[in-house]
Amino acid sequence: MKIKVAIETKSPLLVSEEVSSIWNKSQKRDINSAYIPGSALKGALRETADTLTPYKQEVFSLFGMEGSKQGKLQFSKIICKDPSYIEKTHVVLNRKTKTHAHNKLFSTNALANGNILEGYIYVDGELTAKEKELLDGLTKMVKKIGGMKSAGYGLVDISFEYQDSNSKVEVSTDFENYALLVLEPLEPFLAIKERSKNYMYKSSKIIYGETIRGAYAQIISNDPLFEKIVLNEEVKFPTVVPSKGDKVMAPSPSTTMKRKYKSTDTGIFDLALAKMVENNINIGRNLLSLEDMSTDGERLENVGGYLDYFNNSIINVESDTKQYTQTAVSRQTRATKAGQLRSYITEHFEKMVGIIRSSNKEYIEMLARIDSISVGNSKTRGFGKMKAKIIPLHNLKEQFEKNIKSFTESVKRHINSESTYIPLLLTSDLIVPVGKELKGLFSGFEVKQTIYRKDTFSSWNTGTNNTKTFYETLKAGSVIILESENENCIEEIWQMFLDGLGHRTGSGFGSFLVVDYSKLNTVGGVK
Repeated sequence: MKIKVAIETKSPLLVSEEVSSIWNKSQKRDINSAYIPGSALKGALRETADTLTPYKQEVFSLFGMEGSKQGKLQFSKIICKDPSYIEKTHVVLNRKTKTHAHNKLFSTNALANGNILEGYIYVDGELTAKEKELLDGLTKMVKKIGGMKSAGYGLVDISFEYQDSNSKVEVSTDFENYALLVLEPLEPFLAIKERSKNYMYKSSKIIYGETIRGAYAQIISNDPLFEKIVLNEEVKFPTVVPSKGDKVMAPSPSTTMKRKYKSTDTGIFDLALAKMVENNINIGRNLLSLEDMSTDGERLENVGGYLDYFNNSIINVESDTKQYTQTAVSRQTRATKAGQLRSYITEHFEKMVGIIRSSNKEYIEMLARIDSISVGNSKTRGFGKMKAKIIPLHNLKEQFEKNIKSFTESVKRHINSESTYIPLLLTSDLIVPVGKELKGLFSGFEVKQTIYRKDTFSSWNTGTNNTKTFYETLKAGSVIILESENENCIEEIWQMFLDGLGHRTGSGFGSFLVVDYSKLNTVGGVK
């Protein structure tokens, strides 16, 4: 379920912005709107709730226990559209001399009284009668939010409207063993992969399959199919990448280039086929280099962006990147805790997509009934709430077969061969099991060409404030070209696609698409 929150300002409201070049203290805002961060509302409610001893267990259940348990409540931003503001000037007085302190004149730009802010609190599961009683009581007791409360700021009226979010989702019965997962972020997300200094947490621009898997696992934890879907990895949850619509997208291939310092509008050039030709000609000799493959001798750099799979084009997807700073406050002293300042750099895209796979399409139909998930870190502070839908996807196997045939034809125009060539693009990181080589993952095929970069993968556990297990991986965007003597090898490739490659495939690792790299050339070179 979810709770619609309405907050009416009864005096100027100042939830201070971190940086303002005009005022010393300024209300948090976006373009044409002002807002209260979810963490500010959560903190105001929690501060009062902790004083209500008879509701101690309900407080822990709703708000969580620090370092050990996440609460039921997830707070979104509370937003005021078309806000009105009020400017004030203040001075700090010296309590001894009763005169103004030196250099203590400051100005504020606050949300004026009479504004309405609205947002949601999302509830994981259902509320008990006593939990609802506690929340109703808090709306009557919490009357101030934000900064400078002792100066008359922050007086508010809070109201809750309980809504049943378990409306029936119409689910298609036209699923195959794969489908397109489409996520639409309602709030910025924080999928932490790295931390700089001791307090700066930076989100990845993609969301890894293990994070998606964890989000769905939390929702279906009491379902009889939980063990098969999650523990047995019978569903392969995807790593999702940014998109501008409901379409199949992938990281751009590491071989796809553009002219250095130029946009993709001037054309792109893929080196995968060129590299195969180079290696074939240079057997035992040194006659050809990739520099000879460019049309005009200009330097090339990786194209970046994302591959629109069915349109064979590279597109750039812009993110609304924001930085937030939060600190933990001691409930006893009301002072900030030492070492508890944290800055988050979050991402927000229009949509994010990936291909979810399973040997049993009934599992996909079951997951398609879930219409929203919460992903990433600091979810209870308002990050990571997303609409979710799983939609049927067709003709992918046929596209694989078509791309194998057309790429093989392109190779044979330059190399005298009777083999079939299968061009793979890793759409997620690949973990090669310990003791195995890459070629050991492709039984019955020869690894003809590989262009990849190794990396170490981990993610961040904000509960323990440390990294999770490290894995050595082949990065998403890596190119692997297989060779087969069997012209009709599509069934083996398709089963490989459904199963995934390497280790931890249920968490999105080892996913790939079959890409005809020869179709990515638009500036000449080998065609």
